Amino acid sequence: MHHRRLALVLLLNLLAAPLLADPPPLATQPPGKPLTPAEFATYAVGRTLSYAADGTVWGQEQYLPGHQVMWAFTGEDCQFGQWYPQGNAVCFVYEGDESPKCWNFYMGPRGLIAELIGSDGLTPLSEVGQSSQPLDCSGPQVGA
Repeated sequence: MHHRRLALVLLLNLLAAPLLADPPPLATQPPGKPLTPAEFATYAVGRTLSYAADGTVWGQEQYLPGHQVMWAFTGEDCQFGQWYPQGNAVCFVYEGDESPKCWNFYMGPRGLIAELIGSDGLTPLSEVGQSSQPLDCSGPQVGA
């Protein structure tokens, strides 16, 4: 069910979100060997990363200490969650949706490439921006 939601969100973003002014080349296939969860943590913790698929920004995630994260699909509210290692995969669970979403992360030419495990052909997400600033969240769950 969640895969359908991901596909629907991706389709809606493709129709509604503006294209990046000068999008970097995005990978269609992940390169090489996946990062280990420790390598992923070394790269991501303390950063807020923006991800895109097919040139359209899909969302942002802030990686906090202690395996904590804050995620927001483009134009949606923030969701607080946690990540944990499962083999070489990095799995995420978010408040309100306790079913894990497991990803393989790769280091691409311009940053992370994220491939949802079991996505049945969903285009991998590519990092298209990063910041040390907190995720801009409105409402009760504000970026930390």
